[in-house]
Amino acid sequence: MSGVDKVFDYAVPDKFVSTIGVGDKVRIILNNRRVGGWVVGLGQHDTDHTDNGRAQSFTLSPILALSGVGVVSELVALTGEVARRWGGSWRSVLVSASAPKVRLARGTARRRGSSRATNPLDGSETLPVGDVLVVSPPSTSVMSIVERCARSGPTLVICPTVKMVMRGAASLRRRGFTVAVHPADWSEAFAGVDVVIGPRSAVWAPCPELTSIVIVDEHDEAHWEERVPTWNVVDVACRRARAAGARVVATSTFGSLKARGQFPNIVHFERDGRWPTIEVVDLLDPDMTGGLRSNLLTRPILEVASADGDGSTTVMVLNAKGRARLLACAACAAVQRCERCTAVVSQHDDETFRCPRCESSRAALCQGCGRTSFRNVRLGATNVREQLAVTSGGKVVDLAHHGPGRGDVVVDTEACLHRVDDAQTVCFLDIDIELESGRLDATSTTLSMVSRAARLVGPRGRIIIQSREPSHPLIAALVSGSVDEALDSELAMRQSLSLPPFSIVVEATGEVERLDEVQLPLGASMARVSQDRVMLRFADEDTMRLSLDHARMVAGRRIRLAVEPYRQ
Repeated sequence: MSGVDKVFDYAVPDKFVSTIGVGDKVRIILNNRRVGGWVVGLGQHDTDHTDNGRAQSFTLSPILALSGVGVVSELVALTGEVARRWGGSWRSVLVSASAPKVRLARGTARRRGSSRATNPLDGSETLPVGDVLVVSPPSTSVMSIVERCARSGPTLVICPTVKMVMRGAASLRRRGFTVAVHPADWSEAFAGVDVVIGPRSAVWAPCPELTSIVIVDEHDEAHWEERVPTWNVVDVACRRARAAGARVVATSTFGSLKARGQFPNIVHFERDGRWPTIEVVDLLDPDMTGGLRSNLLTRPILEVASADGDGSTTVMVLNAKGRARLLACAACAAVQRCERCTAVVSQHDDETFRCPRCESSRAALCQGCGRTSFRNVRLGATNVREQLAVTSGGKVVDLAHHGPGRGDVVVDTEACLHRVDDAQTVCFLDIDIELESGRLDATSTTLSMVSRAARLVGPRGRIIIQSREPSHPLIAALVSGSVDEALDSELAMRQSLSLPPFSIVVEATGEVERLDEVQLPLGASMARVSQDRVMLRFADEDTMRLSLDHARMVAGRRIRLAVEPYRQ
């Protein structure tokens, strides 16, 4: 198989018969060029064929060289399945699943089991049989869950960040397990250890006699492949586990809608962990904003920025990247929503409100006062940073100029939550930009940001959330600790409207006007988001494959089709 993403037949020379295997990388001649490829199957080839009753015989070109290891043999079939499911090239998945180097030794097994494992789980925290979603506070370590799985047999652990991988590997070694970090320790993992741990690509790592796959923070966007095919770790892990007879344990601080609809068992693990204090500020309260409806520098924000701290960092998050359009009535300041699914609507050229989630439309009238004048509420992090530097005595900087231990007030996008190592307070200056973006993943991304902030400040820290709708069900659930009820309600609503995870969404970008020529079958719909972006929704996989095959025939490479992208 080469860069043209097709399968070809080649002969195996006698000198390679005893050493070649499925998944190995080889060198071949294709179109008079020496190229590389993967062995995706081995078998007997019949050189005698019949063409209109006439027997024909031909000789296959031989494999030139055996380069070395590529993909673990038992995962080759899975790579093809993933390519078909997520509508991408098989070659792209094989590249993701290949070993970091072709010249790698196989190594020798060095499993210990769990001879001196510590922190055993008590009876109240026993995990049920089968696949399970474990929900725990952000400050709770999940290594005891990994330990429980590793005591039952070889375990594959997938983390969202490299930092989490290294810390997890060190913790597991202290507990007495042999650990291989992917991809650096690929040979050790292939030979056999107690735990193989790594980032997203570790879902393809070798792990002989696999019994469990643990996905840490299954809600994190790092578990999604950004390139086409846009597969995600949870789905690939479940498919791999089924083929190997293993189980999947996914951990999360809240449990995404996708995982809640996918895992039959949900348990709560709250030993030695809790959420930090969460405060909500009403951006429509004149006492907080000084009478200015668009003012994000409320009294609590100014107090935090001006406080004489102990050198700890304060992070202020404002996601103003132009992704969200938040329409508010010019008279009563009410945010305009869809009457059907309560998502935030956008105003189109024909002066109607349209919902990007359920595709319904209505007249451009305020639901609260009936007025027809609206304003697009959007402020940038740079403007807020400049205003805050003038009005407060604190040291206000952007992320690039932050220095740990100086007591900075960092004002930037959500990148702060990934790149700042320690903070005492996190303020979401306008969480409506994310929560009310109208995207299908708005709930999960909002909860993911708050969860990351909670992990950053720790259980004794402080989180301030500013919103024009403090009574929003998700915000109220965060304050009261009833996130489960809010997510279950959202899941029921999505099921009634056939929205993900009960349907499949495909994002098309590029020359999307060509999709107007595609006849969508029953169970499929299309919504134009922008001039070069269209969202397609399908009831099932068969309908999706049929439609995407037709779309590729019509548009070719002029469109990019991403199946189930993280940002929907």
